Amino acid sequence: MAITINSTRENENDQTVYFSIDFDGTKKWHGDIPKDADPQEFLDAKEDTLKCEILRKQYNGADVPQLEDKTALESFEAWIADGCINAEIEEERIVQHAVEPAVDAVMGERQVVVESEVEEEVSKTEVVLKDGKYVEQTTTETVTNTINEPQFTEQQLYNEDGTPMTQVVTPAVEAVAAVESVEAVAAVEAAEAVMGEREKYDEKEVTDETVRVEFVKGDGDKYVRNEITETNTRTERTPLYTDHPVVNPDGTPCLRVVTPAKEAVVDEDGNEIEPAVAEVTEQITHRCPVMEEYVVSEAVEAVAGVEGVEAVEAVAAVAEVTEPVLHKVPVMEEYEVSPAVEAVEETSETVVVRAETVVEKVAWKDTVE
Repeated sequence: MAITINSTRENENDQTVYFSIDFDGTKKWHGDIPKDADPQEFLDAKEDTLKCEILRKQYNGADVPQLEDKTALESFEAWIADGCINAEIEEERIVQHAVEPAVDAVMGERQVVVESEVEEEVSKTEVVLKDGKYVEQTTTETVTNTINEPQFTEQQLYNEDGTPMTQVVTPAVEAVAAVESVEAVAAVEAAEAVMGEREKYDEKEVTDETVRVEFVKGDGDKYVRNEITETNTRTERTPLYTDHPVVNPDGTPCLRVVTPAKEAVVDEDGNEIEPAVAEVTEQITHRCPVMEEYVVSEAVEAVAGVEGVEAVEAVAAVAEVTEPVLHKVPVMEEYEVSPAVEAVEETSETVVVRAETVVEKVAWKDTVE
């Protein structure tokens, strides 16, 4: 018999079998099999499979082709007899993908931007050592900044009937006769302050910097890349909570299981292999928001109302003044979005992915029970 059972070990879901196999000498190994399987019958049925696995451990990296009308073990033994050689593997790789047909240049349109330089004076204060004394002094220097200004033209806007559209600069005023003033006070009913309750937050200001990139047409066909840093400040509001212990209706702590209990594991002779583990629990907590009181509306004292009339000075009539409504139209220019592409034929080459190699046999290491 090629396989001899040395010992077995019962596991929770299967069994581990330690065995010896007569294959190019005696080799000791082990494996897990179904709990209800007969070890000798199970391993005898998989004898060829076990031998193949032994060869794969001794010839690590073996690339064994499956021979026609041969079993996997017979194919492996034939590969060993032929010198343990992994055959060379070649692959056809595309060096240049075909581009058909030729692609014309794609043109686009964008707004004209004029770049200009503006000088401004910038002052800075620093402390310097002068004649043995630290002196705070302010220096001013002229800094030149580049400004990009989008270009527009103003065009007259027309109504649907074709008439020029205008807008009122100064509305017409009708003549008004003078009226003497009489002060008036509206009655106000007394009202108590209304208080409310809301969730309390922890607030803090956070400042972020973002960089925006703009491209501006320069001399000839060159474009200037400008980075503009913008600082944004926002307020982060974090709700505040307090954690409270949770109890059952009878007043006992309400617990959750962190680690379940585990019974002791014993072998077939009753000897303890793994000790029992006690259940670990922790009390459940309930998170409640922290509330605060705030004034919904302020208290108002009662004020008696008094009727009155405001004085009105005599006003002379004024005619309406209008001006044309102009529409800003961006000044556009044509630019090349993508250049023209000529047609190209596909080319490929044969690449050796793996050279022919000889796999060395390593010594077998027996399993220790």
